[in-house]
Amino acid sequence: MQQRSPERIDKVKIWMEIIQAVATVLAIAGGLIWFVLQRSTKPEVKIEQTVTHRSVAGHPDQSLISVDVRATNVGKVKVDLEPGVLEILQINPILEKDKQTAWPKFQLKRLTLEPGESDQALFRDFIVPATVQTIQIHSRYTVPGEPGLYWNLLSFADIGVEPSRNETASSVH
Repeated sequence: MQQRSPERIDKVKIWMEIIQAVATVLAIAGGLIWFVLQRSTKPEVKIEQTVTHRSVAGHPDQSLISVDVRATNVGKVKVDLEPGVLEILQINPILEKDKQTAWPKFQLKRLTLEPGESDQALFRDFIVPATVQTIQIHSRYTVPGEPGLYWNLLSFADIGVEPSRNETASSVH
């Protein structure tokens, strides 16, 4: 049996180390490409709004409106949301310009959401005249690191019909 020279063994070792290093670099590059293609660095948030209305006992001319806003991190990275805004507008009946009143804006709370986590951003009750039939609800959060881009949800709720009714809307961005 022929004995291998130490020089030849050293050359084989060097080539094996080179092949191993190239395979490691290719595996890391492949993992990076897969990670980017999965868009794992892009935050994704779903906003849900639920509107409930009831008549106010002893006050047939008023309705109690409850608005619940929830945010859910449906992405794969943690999301830090700065305070958002909830706006409510009367849609029906349409008011004459001189009779229009500004509805208050409400602040959605600052949230930190891990992937898959959900939290309540706002729960607010308010009273409106029973003549109000439809309102528009608009919730929005600024996308972190992207000024001018928002996660938002615009929905309508018919409140002048049957009492104690829930209307839910959701949006994924």
